[in-house]
Amino acid sequence: MPTLRPNRWYVLAVLFLCRTAMGFQFQSVASSAASLTQALSIDYTEIGTLIGLYVLPGVVIALPGGMLDRRLGDRQICVGGLALMIAGALLFAFGASYGAGFAGRLVSGTGAVLFNLVLTKMVTDWFAGREIVTAMGIILASWPFGIGLALVTQPPLAAHLGWQAVMVATAAFCAVASVLVVAFYREPPHAAAVRHAPESAAAMRLWREMIPASVAGVLWGSFNVGLVVFFSFTPGLLMEHGLAPAGASALVSLGLWLSMASLPPGG
Repeated sequence: MPTLRPNRWYVLAVLFLCRTAMGFQFQSVASSAASLTQALSIDYTEIGTLIGLYVLPGVVIALPGGMLDRRLGDRQICVGGLALMIAGALLFAFGASYGAGFAGRLVSGTGAVLFNLVLTKMVTDWFAGREIVTAMGIILASWPFGIGLALVTQPPLAAHLGWQAVMVATAAFCAVASVLVVAFYREPPHAAAVRHAPESAAAMRLWREMIPASVAGVLWGSFNVGLVVFFSFTPGLLMEHGLAPAGASALVSLGLWLSMASLPPGG
């Protein structure tokens, strides 16, 4: 394996499956909300807190994570992030309390931030100057794909086996993703040269690009807030109007399937 140079589209397929695991895990609390509110005696405000905790670490982890990646390498950070996602899911499942869920979602969210950060860079490294917009469109589709998959599989799983089974399933999915990264991901030939570029040049680029990157971050974050509210709480709203949990989640997933289908052609 160390001597192989995989095709960039093959690499993209592996990364697509890995990022699908993140969307699948993110949605696990919202998909299990009906079971969680009864089992842990919590309300939908606390459900919302657990959902938000998954992305909260990004506020403080993203920038240091990028600096850490420069020193350790993409694959190491990616696998480390997936390991934290596994640990957080298992902590939530076997802690079986709101406190354990709170801690577990923070741990998983920290891993997801690191994982997502370097995964985007990995795609850029392989496709810079070559179908980069199409590749980004495809990898972005993995997030709604994972959430849509969660919406149609996790509510029945929670109903029949309990919410803990959902959390364990997300840990298993992340474990498969980590195996794929270790077994099949290799850096493109030019990546090492970029990593070992002078620190002063990197620092100059960082400050020069801070403002446009921040503007893009605000736009992207605002869009995702609306999207997260939609697919996290619309199933509960539909259930209040008489739909079964599985049917409500499947209906909401239709919007995400359309979103997933539109992203690669848009790219």
